[in-house]
Amino acid sequence: MRLRYAAFTSPGREDRRNEDAVVAEVDLGLFAVADGVGRTVHAAEAARTALAGLRAGLLDGAAPPPGDTAWDRARLIAGVQEAHRRVRALAEERGGSAAATLLAAWVVRGWVTFAHVGDGAAWLWRETVLERVCGTDPGDLATAGVVRDRLHRAEAGLLQAIGVDDRPVEPRIVSHRWRPGDWLLLATDGVVDRLSEAAIANRLVEAARRRNPASVP
Repeated sequence: MRLRYAAFTSPGREDRRNEDAVVAEVDLGLFAVADGVGRTVHAAEAARTALAGLRAGLLDGAAPPPGDTAWDRARLIAGVQEAHRRVRALAEERGGSAAATLLAAWVVRGWVTFAHVGDGAAWLWRETVLERVCGTDPGDLATAGVVRDRLHRAEAGLLQAIGVDDRPVEPRIVSHRWRPGDWLLLATDGVVDRLSEAAIANRLVEAARRRNPASVP
């Protein structure tokens, strides 16, 4: 299975600091984004640390049984917990707050499995149909506040984030069949907050037409 990817990140509009981090490993089938939380001096480092922990935890396991999506999900959860452990250690080492949101997609053996902590969202684009497969449920925000209050995130209240406290994180895990021609979009809150799903779909169509005009009606 041949995978192609593109990644783009941009500083925030207000303080011009870039607190996002990206990992894309085609051979592993792992694609992930993290966003440092809280406008602290350690936010960008927290995002990078989270992704390093995700990768390490994902790879620290026995070979998978053929076609076992439960194994894929378990490995992603292990990766998220390792990310959480490392960011907590970073906060203790630096003597301050350090946290990050995390969104990962693992494309392996005919499936794509997502792990999600915090805000941001993932979309699956298949045959010109855009489906949001992972992301913050707006209804959840009614009970949010712990992360916002402790780390002063201005954009939104978060139910949880990597490294925010000693409690284990509970990532949302979703699996979908992967088909040739599928596209994935993983985005942090900067995209989610500023672009509608219609605008995202239009940009994906434009990108597909540039690459192969015959691929999109």
